[in-house]
Amino acid sequence: MQKPIYFVSKALTGSEINYAPMEKFIYALLLTSRRLRRYFQGHPIHVLTDLPVKHVLNRPEISGRLAKWAIELGSYEKITYLPWTSVKGQVLADYLAEMTGELEVIHEQTQLQPVRGETWDLFTDGASCAKGAGAGLILSSPNGEEHTYALRFNFDATNNEAEYEALLAGLNIVIKLNITKLRAYVDSQLVSNQFNGSFEAHELSMQKYLKLLKETAEKFEHFELAQVSRNQNKKADALSKLVALTFSHFQKQVWVEELPSKAIDGSLVIVAIEEECPNWMNPIIENMRNNILPENKDEARLVRIRSPMYTIESGILYRKSYYGPLMR
Repeated sequence: MQKPIYFVSKALTGSEINYAPMEKFIYALLLTSRRLRRYFQGHPIHVLTDLPVKHVLNRPEISGRLAKWAIELGSYEKITYLPWTSVKGQVLADYLAEMTGELEVIHEQTQLQPVRGETWDLFTDGASCAKGAGAGLILSSPNGEEHTYALRFNFDATNNEAEYEALLAGLNIVIKLNITKLRAYVDSQLVSNQFNGSFEAHELSMQKYLKLLKETAEKFEHFELAQVSRNQNKKADALSKLVALTFSHFQKQVWVEELPSKAIDGSLVIVAIEEECPNWMNPIIENMRNNILPENKDEARLVRIRSPMYTIESGILYRKSYYGPLMR
């Protein structure tokens, strides 16, 4: 059973009030880790959240205060981010946030967070104009909470190519968040009908996009793609058109990423390195995955000291760097 033993509270002042919701959450976690340092250093910490915090903190392109916070939080050995499974503890946190003077009180936070395996909704739209091309993504959880993402393309693309790029980028983001069931919605009749088999892909580029889309869709336990009208997809549509023109001011509220090349170009090929024999990395990996330490006390102490400096992403061991990017 849950037994609250301590609370940390702070009213946001000055520029802190203008932080994006994600920044406020990470800032709250950072303040808590500073006040409860002995707990964070001595015990595994499970952070229940409906936000993709781990994905954001591990982004190699983060900078500024987020990069500093990521480095400080990365110094703790065991911080695990889990979806909400109960609202009991969250009710207390919401109450403290309200009583501390938080300006933005989102009542949806008290709703039950869906467990992994429930179907999420993804709305995507791509836009291309003379000044550039971009995409807007709206990821909606089963209880209606929305996460917004924007992409700007550093390459020329037609409207149809932009639609495909937006959908593929959205699927890759969803896969990184370990979502297994997805309904995707696009307002492009061509993309929807080509995937469902009603239209044929005659152009070579469309054939490549269609093949890549089908290969990506097979990674989900359940995947649906449907066409919606522009009125039903107006949020993603407006975001894609705006980010195609300018996006510098979006980064306060929307996560913006630049894509250097088309998904079908295949110019960048990343191959996972397979280790042929046991080496110095194996004890660290075993400790991080299964909490297993070597029998030798000196070796166990060394592994315990080294482990917080590393992280495992997609089964590969990376070392954390001071500026944020993970190093192989």
